[in-house]
Amino acid sequence: MKKLFERLLVVMIVFTFCGRALAELPSPIFPVGEVQERDLIVESLYRYKVYPYEPIQKIKYIDIEDSKYDTPEQTVFGHFSAMKSGDYDWFLETWTKESRIIMRESDKKRGRSKEFWVKTWDKVLSSREPYITSRIESGDYVFIVYSLKDSNGVVQFEDTLALELAGSFWKISQRLSSDPVGIYWSVPDKRVTQLAR
Repeated sequence: MKKLFERLLVVMIVFTFCGRALAELPSPIFPVGEVQERDLIVESLYRYKVYPYEPIQKIKYIDIEDSKYDTPEQTVFGHFSAMKSGDYDWFLETWTKESRIIMRESDKKRGRSKEFWVKTWDKVLSSREPYITSRIESGDYVFIVYSLKDSNGVVQFEDTLALELAGSFWKISQRLSSDPVGIYWSVPDKRVTQLAR
């Protein structure tokens, strides 16, 4: 049985109300007393479990006819296989329907074509091997941590892919791209402070 780590992540959003007026704000039209500067702290607690793969798993490229979406890991293997083979349509199929819409709109704004992505994937994966290193579960969602290693086995890049159930299939989700667990899961003290304003 894989060793199970339970970790707590507290994302603390700090709302700072400053008495000093910003350039865009008009001065009070009535007399005021001494300025009172205060902080408001709002905390959100995210519970999650980390399952490190022991050993870490090198992604085995598959053919499109062998692709499955029954588990998060199968979806991720298909995701990287689509990039390795330069199959843009297959790549899109690994994402949720809502994510595909977001990605198409983003590419349109940035002038990025199918050819752009195929060339990018070839450049990245021709000299690097992808591995999955951990599985993170939080609520109904799963995050797969992956890394890219060069020919010397040195990690060049590490990130997470967020997945959710779309019907009965696990698909990668843009909706979770800014989820705190996927971004900060490895922060040592498990407390992240962000200045809201």
